[in-house]
Amino acid sequence: MSVSANNDEPLVRIAEDDFAKAVSLRAILAASLPSIVNNAAQPIAAALQLGLLGHSDSAAQRVAVFSAVGAAVTFVANISNFVIVVTMSRVGHALGAKRWAALGRTVWTVLVCALVIGLLSAL
Repeated sequence: MSVSANNDEPLVRIAEDDFAKAVSLRAILAASLPSIVNNAAQPIAAALQLGLLGHSDSAAQRVAVFSAVGAAVTFVANISNFVIVVTMSRVGHALGAKRWAALGRTVWTVLVCALVIGLLSAL
């Protein structure tokens, strides 16, 4: 490994063999395994719930209600995620510009929005 101060060359140069050893498919899969399991858990749980509902009495009505509730919850969750993304952007801009008043207003607004969304979701 070499370090260079020249602007035309990378600051740190890694040999091809070192890079191949550092980043292997096994290392990538090991690092991403928790995320894979997390992303697979929700569809598997939904399939199990629908399977159980499908074998009960009045299955069509129960599956329809389950689907409607799932759609409503997903809609509210996506709106909540939108609020988080917008908030992170505004907080980042205010913090980077050292505008403390704007940062305080943003945090206060987000807390109020989170409270309102939480109360509406609980109804």
